[in-house]
Amino acid sequence: IFANRFEYNELNKIIGVDKTTPFFKAYTKTKLVRSLNLHGEIHVIGDGFTDYEIWAHEEASRFFAFIENIKRENVINHSDDIIQNIDEYIKIISLLKH
Repeated sequence: IFANRFEYNELNKIIGVDKTTPFFKAYTKTKLVRSLNLHGEIHVIGDGFTDYEIWAHEEASRFFAFIENIKRENVINHSDDIIQNIDEYIKIISLLKH
């Protein structure tokens, strides 16, 4: 699992992204997935446009918009499926296998 690290306030609410990690930048996640030289069915689960870019550049088979924390319409509109939690993802992929 590769992901951004978040910055939190004193109330433990997300207030931003740790910009010392590269994953918030455009195409960084796409380049990372490409460098892993993966084969087979590759699924991306994410809530941001950089997650969608992986699928858009054909480095993943499916893209799931993750909307538990934030719901971005531009991400949802480009996704194969929308999930609110990991249990929904497990249910969807189990249905795909049948």
